[in-house]
Amino acid sequence: AATLGGAYTLSASGSGAKSCAIVLATTGGDGRFDIEFGEDCATNFPFIEGVSGWQPDGTEVIRLLDAEGASRMTFAFTGDGVTFDATEPLDGVSYRLVRPGDEE
Repeated sequence: AATLGGAYTLSASGSGAKSCAIVLATTGGDGRFDIEFGEDCATNFPFIEGVSGWQPDGTEVIRLLDAEGASRMTFAFTGDGVTFDATEPLDGVSYRLVRPGDEE
């Protein structure tokens, strides 16, 4: 988790694309880690309200989890060193996690 933990920008594709800051914390328990959302996340991305933690899968996958530990969204490493793309769109929208300062 230490290699994947830290600050990211969550963004959505498409016209009028929105974004918000999140922090994948390296603290937590029971195989999951804490997550912190910027104040604009719930407004920009309503699905965030059900997310209460995250879990790494190796160094190339980040899963956002609900309170029961079920995966709400999965992001896979793109190979560029800083970007993770959602493996499946949600309601027709593609999502991306990027470490701040490293956006394209």
